[in-house]
Amino acid sequence: MPENLLPPPVLAVGLAGHRDVAVTAETAAAIEHSIGAVLEALGRALTQVAAQDAAFFSPATPAVRLITMGAEGADLLGMRAARRCGATVSCVTPFALDEYRKDFFAGGCADG
Repeated sequence: MPENLLPPPVLAVGLAGHRDVAVTAETAAAIEHSIGAVLEALGRALTQVAAQDAAFFSPATPAVRLITMGAEGADLLGMRAARRCGATVSCVTPFALDEYRKDFFAGGCADG
C-alpha cells in the first residue's frame, strides 16, 4: 500500500465523568496524576505497536488523543492531564458552543 494512504498511529481515548467531583485540591491532583499516568502508558504502548507493525501505519509520530465533552469536574481534570503528558484533546459538545458555555463556571473547552 502506498505510504501516503496509511493511517497515522493514533489512539483515541474517551473520558466521561461527573461534573460535581466533590474532592479536595489534593485529591483532584491525585486523580489528574492517575489519568496522566494511564495516558502516558497508553502512549508508550502505542509507540511499541506502531514500531512493531510499521507496515500498517504512516511514518507519523504516534499520538494519543483524549476525547471528552470538556465539562467541569472529571473531564477538565482529564484535559489537564492530557495536555501535561503531550496528548491532544478533542472536545465534543452536545449543543452549539454558545449554548454550551452558559452551563459552566470555570469552563473546560467551552471556555473558548
